[in-house]
Amino acid sequence: MGGGAQVANPASEYCIAQGGELEIVDEANGQVGYCNLPDGTRIEEWEFFNQANG
Repeated sequence: MGGGAQVANPASEYCIAQGGELEIVDEANGQVGYCNLPDGTRIEEWEFFNQANG
């Protein structure tokens, strides 16, 4: 078995599909993914995903 491609989580994929750039930040409780959108908005990736798919 080899490495293969890593499958991104749905929130990361949604961010990128909306034209955003994913940013991983080390915070006190671990890593958090933020989506930086073309309009300058920065939102936590799961919050963004859940707003659209909740």
